[in-house]
Amino acid sequence: MRLASICALGLAVVSICIGGVSIAARRNHDENQARAAMTALAEDRSSGMVAYYSELRADLSRVAGTPAVQRLANGARDARTRREADASLAGLEASLHDRSNAVAVVNVYGAPVALRSAGRSLPPVPLPTALRLSIPIELGDMSASSPYASPAIGQRVVGFSMLTNSQNSAYVALEIPLNELLQQLRGTGYAGRVRLIDPEQHAIVLDSAGMAGPAAVPRGLAPALAATTSVGAFRDGRAVTAFLRPEFLGPGLSGAVGKWVLTATDSSALPTLSGSVGAGSAALVLVGLLVLVLALLGLRVSARRLERLASTDLLTSLGNRRQLLRDLGACFKKLTDEEAGWTLVLLDLDGFKSYNDAFGHAGGDNLLRRLAGRLDQYACEHGATAYRLGGDEFCVLARAPQADQVGEWAQTALTDEGEAFSVSASWGAARLPEEARTAADALKLADERMYVQKSGGRSSAARQVTEVIVSLLEEREPGRGVRLRELANLTEVVGSEFGLSLDELLQLRRATLLHRVGLTAVPSAILDKEEPLTTDEHRFIGDHTTVAQRVLAAAPSLRAVAVLVRATSERFDGSGRPDGLRGTSIPLASRIIAVCAAYAAMTEDRPYRPALSRAAALAELHRCAGSQFDPKVVAVLETVSRREARDEETADARLALRGVPA
Repeated sequence: MRLASICALGLAVVSICIGGVSIAARRNHDENQARAAMTALAEDRSSGMVAYYSELRADLSRVAGTPAVQRLANGARDARTRREADASLAGLEASLHDRSNAVAVVNVYGAPVALRSAGRSLPPVPLPTALRLSIPIELGDMSASSPYASPAIGQRVVGFSMLTNSQNSAYVALEIPLNELLQQLRGTGYAGRVRLIDPEQHAIVLDSAGMAGPAAVPRGLAPALAATTSVGAFRDGRAVTAFLRPEFLGPGLSGAVGKWVLTATDSSALPTLSGSVGAGSAALVLVGLLVLVLALLGLRVSARRLERLASTDLLTSLGNRRQLLRDLGACFKKLTDEEAGWTLVLLDLDGFKSYNDAFGHAGGDNLLRRLAGRLDQYACEHGATAYRLGGDEFCVLARAPQADQVGEWAQTALTDEGEAFSVSASWGAARLPEEARTAADALKLADERMYVQKSGGRSSAARQVTEVIVSLLEEREPGRGVRLRELANLTEVVGSEFGLSLDELLQLRRATLLHRVGLTAVPSAILDKEEPLTTDEHRFIGDHTTVAQRVLAAAPSLRAVAVLVRATSERFDGSGRPDGLRGTSIPLASRIIAVCAAYAAMTEDRPYRPALSRAAALAELHRCAGSQFDPKVVAVLETVSRREARDEETADARLALRGVPA
C-alpha cells in the first residue's frame, strides 16, 4: 500500500506540474499581450503629448519673434511697443482658442508689462517662483515648470516659457490650467488612468482621475521610477501599468516636464485566472489534486500502521517499551502534585525459564501470548494499559492510586499452572507523581521493588555480591554507599536517555556501584592527600580498574560487570588506561560512568578543594569532551542535570507557596 501511495503521489505531482506549467504559460502569454497593448497605449498618449507640446512651442516661438516683443525685450517702453506686444498676445490667444483659460504673459526683466486672459487685458502680477525657476538657459528653447497656483487666474497651472533675447533678461510665458493638460493627457477613447510623475520629487504631477494637487507616488508605481529602460510595463496588483521615460516627451523641452514619467494603467487589461485556464489544463490539475489527496491519505494510513508496528510487541500485540515511554511522557505532562492517580507496575515471570526448557521456544511463545492476552483483558476491565517490555517482562500503567490492587490483579493475570509447570510473576510498583517525576525514575523505582520481591527467597548471586561489596566500601568510608547509590541513580537516568534496555540498565547500575572497588587497594594516605600526587601515585591510582576487574571476575555472575568497570578509566581520545581504547570501542556503560563519576566528584567537597557548582562542573566536562570524555554523554548529562535543577526549583517554589520551609 505504501509503494502504491508513493507511485500515486509521483503521478499526481507530474500531472499537477504539467497542468500548472500549461496554465502559467498561457497566463504569461495573455499578460505579455496585455503589457504590449498598454505599452502601445502609453506611446500613443506620449505622441499626443509631444504633438501638444510642439504646438505650444511653435506658438511661443512665433510670439517671441515679433518685432514688438523683440523691441520690448531690448528695453523699449513706449506706448506703440506696448500696443503691438498686446496685439501679439491677442494673436497667441486666438491660436489657443481650443485651450480654455489660457493666459499669455510678456515679461521684461521680471516685471509683467503685458498680460491677457480670455480676450481681455489683466493687471500686472508678480512673476511666480515656480515659473521663474523654469526659465530655459538657451535662446529659443521651451521650458515647463511644475504645477503652481497662478496669481493671474487663480487656478493651478503649468507654466511654459521661452527666452526672447540672448541676455536671459526677457521671455514669453504661457500658463495652461491642469484641467486642460489632463484632457490632453487622457485623449479620447480610453477610460483607464493616466498619470505624469515627477521622479525627483517622487510626486504625481498630473492624474487623469481628477487629482486636485500633487500627491505622493503609490508604492505600486515604484517600478516605473526604478526602471532603467525607456519604455515598459509591469503588473500593479490586479492591473497592468505601462510607462515611458522623459526622452519620449519630445525634443526641445527642458525643465521639470522634461524629467517626468508618463504611466497608463488599466485594471481590465490583465487577464483573469479563469480566462487563462484551458479545459485540458484544468482537467490535469484537478485529476492531479484528486490523486494527490488519495496518495496522501494512503501514506497517512501507512505511516500510522508503521507507527503501530513500531510501538507494538509482535509476539503478544501489546504495547512495547517505546509505547510505554510515550504514554508515561503524556501522563507526566498532565499530572499535578495534587493528582497522585497513576500507578506503574513492572512484572517479571517466575518459572518461565524452566517452562521454556521443558516445552521449547514454541511452547514458551504460546505461553507468553496466552498470559499477555489475559493481562490485556484484566487491564481493560480495570481501565489500565498492558505492555510487554521484552523477554518475560511485562508492565501495567493504571489510573489508580492503590498500587497493591494493581499489582495483585496483574500478578493473577500472569499466573498459570499445570501438571508439570508453575508460572507466576514478581512485581514492583511506583505511584506517579508522588514517588517519581520522570519516566526513568518511575521505571527504576518499580524495577528495584520488583527485584526486591523477586529475591525475597532466592536473591541473585550478582545482587548479593554487589550489596556485600557496597557494604564493605561503606564500612571503610562512611557515606560512600549513599553517594554510590546516588551516582547509580544518575547513570541510570543518563542510560535511559540512550535507550538502554532494563538488563543493560541493571548492568550499568551494578558497574556504577562497584567501579570504586579497586580503590580499596590504594592507601588512604594517597586518596586523602591534599598536595599534588606524584607520578608513581598517579600510576598507582590509575591501575585501580585492573584491580577491580580481577576482584569482580572472581564472581562468575559479575564477569560482565567487571569488563565495564575495567574500561571506566579509558579516555575518549585513546590515551587512557589500561587498554588504550578509543571512541565508541569503549563500552557505552563505561563512558557513562566516567562522565557521571567525574561530575559527582567535582560537585562534592574534597580534601584539596571545595565542591564546584553544577555550572562549573558542566563547563569542565565540556572542556574535556572529545579528549577525556564522550561529547554525547556530556551533552545528555547536561540535559539531565538542568532538568533536575528545574524540578528542584519547582518543588521548592511549591513548598514555599504552601508555607513549608524548603
